[in-house]
Amino acid sequence: GSKRPQLSDLRECITADTKIYLPQANQYKTVAELMQTKADFHVLALDESDFKLKSARCLEIWETGEKEIFELKTQSGYTIRTSLNHPFKTPDGWTQLVDLKVGDFVGVARQLAAEAVESELLDEEIIILAHMIGDGCFVGKQLVHYTSQSEASLEIVSSCAQKLWGIQSRKIADQNSKNCYQLYLPSPYHLTHNKKHPFTLLLEKLGLSKAYSYEKQIPKLIFNSSLRQIALFIQHLWATDGGVRIREKGASKIHYSSSSLQLSQQLQTLLLKFAIQSTLQKTQKADYKPTYLLNITGKENILLFAKYIGVFGEKQAILDNLIKSFETVQSIPNQDIIPKNIWNEIRKNLKEQCISVRSFQQQLGTAYCGSGLYKSNLSRQRLAKIADILENSDLQKIATSDLKWDKITQITQIGREMTYDLHIEQYHNFVANHFIIHNSGAIEQDADIVGFIYRPEYYGIMEDEEGNSLKGIGEVIIAKHRNGALDTVRLKWDGQYAKFSNLDDNFAQDFQAFDNNNYDNGQSLPSKINNPSPPKSSNYSDDVPF
Repeated sequence: GSKRPQLSDLRECITADTKIYLPQANQYKTVAELMQTKADFHVLALDESDFKLKSARCLEIWETGEKEIFELKTQSGYTIRTSLNHPFKTPDGWTQLVDLKVGDFVGVARQLAAEAVESELLDEEIIILAHMIGDGCFVGKQLVHYTSQSEASLEIVSSCAQKLWGIQSRKIADQNSKNCYQLYLPSPYHLTHNKKHPFTLLLEKLGLSKAYSYEKQIPKLIFNSSLRQIALFIQHLWATDGGVRIREKGASKIHYSSSSLQLSQQLQTLLLKFAIQSTLQKTQKADYKPTYLLNITGKENILLFAKYIGVFGEKQAILDNLIKSFETVQSIPNQDIIPKNIWNEIRKNLKEQCISVRSFQQQLGTAYCGSGLYKSNLSRQRLAKIADILENSDLQKIATSDLKWDKITQITQIGREMTYDLHIEQYHNFVANHFIIHNSGAIEQDADIVGFIYRPEYYGIMEDEEGNSLKGIGEVIIAKHRNGALDTVRLKWDGQYAKFSNLDDNFAQDFQAFDNNNYDNGQSLPSKINNPSPPKSSNYSDDVPF
């Protein structure tokens, strides 16, 4: 539409399906859900004084109109849809999406706060939920059943069903798959239109319903459970479609496969409660629904998974062997790194402290490589060591921050959608879809005066609606003035000198002639420039009144 700037251009916008992390509820809620309630809530925000994620109150959430939307995707598989002017946290500060490109780094949450509060769920309910969400069938009028090759998994599901509901399960060999069994869970009572299967009742109690594999999701109550309960859920879910792969060449990994995007994204979020980083990849064969593969790679992440979660059943032995192999494997960070931009700050510190490059690299314990060292990204451990050498607390904060720097892999134009924005107290940013993004409430709402400069010629607009020439015309627009009037003033733009002057040519010539004279010698102002009432300032006589 029109290129004329307006207040709404300052509103950095997100879409209704954007998920905002609420630390008090330990879960994400969409903007659409928050708009419905508009209840008082807190978000997770970045405190830039120590680079830690902290709880902050949302002062307001509101609709900002329909705007052109772009989707940003990162190496970890995170996606978010915003307007082009929305700022993201980057190594160089807050940067609008319009100024970002593929290969740049943006800040995402390295971990999510989790309250260690036990939920009302029984352990048996958590276990059977995990297995059924992974390999269970509970759709339509089919009999509720579970399919697995694992004897341990079949036994634990049968045991939980018996203990919870008195169900006597039946194990039948799967005719279509070798070494695979189907475990049927018949209702312990007769089912009529007023009676439902006990597992169906459990689903409804948790806000879920019968679903095909690509529709499955993790109940919200799991997110609001203790870390012990969350770990119990993940270790049994991983026993279904999860795996542990040890490679002699290449990186070993832990992975989980699902046809449900929502389930995969939810599992990725649950892992962040243990500071476990993962990447989400989409694969698709012709005529088949897409499959989503969640990968945990890197020695540090796999060790965290083994320490806090683990895998139920036979796969735990493979994980134990993988952990044992790490005794002779050196960690090579490839995900959770600090972008090489930080070297600019490090080199500045070296210069200020008069530390030579050779001496610095010697203290760092690396072979001397001159300036080649500055071309690489850093691990957190290396940056922490550099911070100790330079005795720099700011670098130490970055090394131990709650930020992960994620590389942009794709930016795609989506189309026009209704948009929304939040105003966050104190920190003026929030975690959305794992991204650290800024809010615009402080810009438009807190400002006393908002002004714009507009030059139609810059956008190739050479005439106004009445056919008058706009060449060389500029506008200064006062769009907000808390204690005064709003107005638009047209001026003459001289691109040669990057200068504005009055549209009246005679005025401009008179002022230029006056400007060229020696004002200090007492020249008077041209008659067409009336002296305004001087401001109350002791040094007014030294200024040119204009």
